[in-house]
Amino acid sequence: MASGEERTACCADPAAHRYPAHICWTPIHPISWVAPYVGHCGLCDSEGRVFDFAGPYFVRCDSMAFGWPTRLLSLDTLPQQAQQHDAAVYALARAYERGGNYDFFCWNCHSFVAALLNRLHWEHDHPLARVGRGWTVVAVGALFLLRSRHVSLAGWLQTWGGFGCIWTWAIYASLRSATIGPLRSWCAPPAAPTHLGERVLSHGLAGAAAAPHLPPTRLPLIVCCGRCTVQLGVLVFFLLWFGVLAACGLPSQKGELDQADADDDEREQRTLASVPERRDQ
Repeated sequence: MASGEERTACCADPAAHRYPAHICWTPIHPISWVAPYVGHCGLCDSEGRVFDFAGPYFVRCDSMAFGWPTRLLSLDTLPQQAQQHDAAVYALARAYERGGNYDFFCWNCHSFVAALLNRLHWEHDHPLARVGRGWTVVAVGALFLLRSRHVSLAGWLQTWGGFGCIWTWAIYASLRSATIGPLRSWCAPPAAPTHLGERVLSHGLAGAAAAPHLPPTRLPLIVCCGRCTVQLGVLVFFLLWFGVLAACGLPSQKGELDQADADDDEREQRTLASVPERRDQ
């Protein structure tokens, strides 16, 4: 691990929106109010400019589609590695502008960040990277959630404010009404009689549906949803969806473009990295 004096990351300046050699994250309101781990991410060159994959064949430079970053993670790039880092960033941005077809559920901004981490072989022995044999969309999301830092108090409020307000309202309404109804309505699907679950377990769906006092129309909701909370349900959905895509080896989960584009991109990256740095006159 490089020391603080050696890292380019020490020059991060949130006020000027400069984050040298970082990857960054910002919430997507109001989705992040329900699922605070869902957001938009980008990557930065050694000068701190943000690049984000914001749409089909479109990479935005020096801005982000959903606002400036609220969370950062340093890549601990050494000054002597800055040129290699920039070559990877610029080549990747060009490659995605040529062949990056954006869609939220496959090719997205996390694919873009995963591609950079894989090209730089950044912490390839990290447990999250080992699970997917490289950085994947799910691993990048977990990395931001577990290791990133907030840029400021305002960044923390943007990240967690909506999520906290919803829970505060649910708890306050429940306390004021002396019932857990408001909290239950947010946390879980409508409650069912206790004996419904017992009958489903003991007699199966057919036996439970045959009883006149157990409405059949509520069975699918109870069986499929159970007592899962809204938050847990959304989390499970994203983990299962992107986990299955990664297990199937889809290129989108590691940000891998078509082989032809990848070969051109790799040649371009080597060319950029071989150019000597300009010296001050």
